[in-house]
Amino acid sequence: MHKRTLWLTALVLMTAVVAMGGCAKPPDAEVEAARQALASADTAQASTWAPEAHQEAQAAMDAVQTEINAQAEKFALSRSYDEAKRLVAEAQAKAEAAQQAAIEGKDAARNAAQEALASGRATLDQAAALLTEVEACKRRPKGFETDLAALRATLEGLEAQHAEAQAAFDGGDYQQAQAGAEAVQYAAGTLVTDLESAKTKLRC
Repeated sequence: MHKRTLWLTALVLMTAVVAMGGCAKPPDAEVEAARQALASADTAQASTWAPEAHQEAQAAMDAVQTEINAQAEKFALSRSYDEAKRLVAEAQAKAEAAQQAAIEGKDAARNAAQEALASGRATLDQAAALLTEVEACKRRPKGFETDLAALRATLEGLEAQHAEAQAAFDGGDYQQAQAGAEAVQYAAGTLVTDLESAKTKLRC
């Protein structure tokens, strides 16, 4: 009778252990949700507009997979996915943060590019107005026409560069648009200085 009781007790314990082991399943639904969050960050171009946040989110997802793989290699009764659940929650949070950072980063880049384009446009208009005044000057010293043609060519070249920057902006390449517009503004500022100097010398 005693042996039968011990045997039944052992059977119950074994059944409980197996049941507990059977409950240790990978958090597939949570992992899929985190992957979807990372996919949304990718769609928002997080790698471009929030590269650091995107890298952190990707690293967090890699850590999740590493932990799940580690548990899968263990004996079934000793598996535990508690750490995986913690990691996947962290990964989803980072993916969502990367998406938000990408949205904000893109908006900031768009605004900066718009400001650069507007500033470049204003400086070009100033240069064009000065060029018109210089062209109207009555004094025509030797070499004036050659210098005037060079100044006009410079302005036309800058107009073309500004158009390229605007095209980049229209295409969503805000970083290139900003860089191009800032280069135009700098060169146009130099042209304005040259034209003002020419006006002074010609006493227009």
